[in-house]
Amino acid sequence: MIFQRWLASRYRRSAFPDQFEQRLTRHKLDRKIVDAGKKLGSDIAAIYFDLTNEEASPDETYLLGIVIMYQTEDDTARAKAAATSMKSKIETAFQAKLYSNTDHKWKDIELEYVDVISDEGFSYRMSQILKPWRLEYISLGADPQQPIDKAS
Repeated sequence: MIFQRWLASRYRRSAFPDQFEQRLTRHKLDRKIVDAGKKLGSDIAAIYFDLTNEEASPDETYLLGIVIMYQTEDDTARAKAAATSMKSKIETAFQAKLYSNTDHKWKDIELEYVDVISDEGFSYRMSQILKPWRLEYISLGADPQQPIDKAS
């Protein structure tokens, strides 16, 4: 049963452009995002990407917004603090890897914003615009195993 859920979660995720995924991986930012949220458990309900220009040319910078949704069911204050900490780690990683302080320009991916929002504040409209960045395959491999977002 666990393997079936892992497999379904792994291959059901939203498709982002290959070039975008390659850039995230090349700069190890996919790992930085995972690492930033690894020990937060069920406090983080989901991570969403807002990729403004999905049809970017190879020499064009992708414009990315990230929304970190935290849960309010258990300890809302703890979950919000965890999401805020994750936000800071993600911003720091993107700045360090992709932003040039010399010419004040982004390379490959420009991080436009990182927002923290509660599961109660997440609107239906937002769910239609943003794409979930799937981490279920990591959640299932964690020890102890983390819960999977059942909404997706």
